[in-house]
Amino acid sequence: MMLSLLKVLSINYNFIKLLCNAKGIIKSLVKFNHMRKIFYLLTLYIISSSCSLNKESRIEVIRLKSNIFNNERNLRIYLPAQYDGQKTFKVLYINDAQNLFNSDSLRKKEDWRMDEITDSLISKGAIEPIIIVGIDNSGISNRGNEYLPWEDIYLNPPIPSPQGKQYPKFLINEVMPLIESKYKVKKGFENTGIGGFSYGGLISIYTVMTIPKHFGYLLAETPSLYVNDKKLLVEANNSNNVWPKKVYIGVGTNELALKNCNEENGDNKMAVSDIKNLMSIIKKQHPKTEVNTNIVRCATHSFEEASRRLPQALKFLYGQ
Repeated sequence: MMLSLLKVLSINYNFIKLLCNAKGIIKSLVKFNHMRKIFYLLTLYIISSSCSLNKESRIEVIRLKSNIFNNERNLRIYLPAQYDGQKTFKVLYINDAQNLFNSDSLRKKEDWRMDEITDSLISKGAIEPIIIVGIDNSGISNRGNEYLPWEDIYLNPPIPSPQGKQYPKFLINEVMPLIESKYKVKKGFENTGIGGFSYGGLISIYTVMTIPKHFGYLLAETPSLYVNDKKLLVEANNSNNVWPKKVYIGVGTNELALKNCNEENGDNKMAVSDIKNLMSIIKKQHPKTEVNTNIVRCATHSFEEASRRLPQALKFLYGQ
């Protein structure tokens, strides 16, 4: 009898999918004599199995109004397939969300492919399931204003008094409380990460220096450490910082995308040496911090190159 029942319930897969959200109704309708209890348990087992097989990760978008920057933006939240609204997950906050999951307004042809790569790594068991919160910048013309703690004299047009020093407060007081109120994220230093690319990497490092003990994981791709005569390196060296438990930084040896991969160019060499200097400072100040420096020959300054390095970054930070 049970085999016949199993066949009947397995015939129409679409019907089973429709029942995925009907467990509560089944519970209220079935009375527990012996055979009906068997029917009830078997039905729920088949429904649960069918639903779990079809779970996929998803991206949700919510709006955030910022009183600190006096503007609005999207937050784009990657939820792993394992997210069911009950279990909690570690959370990684990433800047420039327009380029995380699909090509959008900032750089039309570039995409970090963070959802695809994270899906793949989770499915292979290479990393634990995590929630990723992509924080939109407020537009290409205003990006530097929010991500720069100091003026970048090479930026055109220049921003003489950028507001990047407000970014840590924006993150702690506005972004994180909203996410924690809506999603099942684990809280605290051990469970929270931050990261970004270029200016987004710079402001991520600045944030962990400014508000230590909030972020246990740091992912910085080709951070703009040259800004204001390497001001961040100077401040890092002159402070006794508490760094995250794990720090990953990636960079290419041809950041300027010069022909024939001219690694001896002064600016290309400086991009690499600045990152090596920062990692040395971190290890000296906080020996318990695990560091991973990914220097790729002839790689240029682009989200495309960052996406190629992303598997190593995520496996180092969240590997299991």
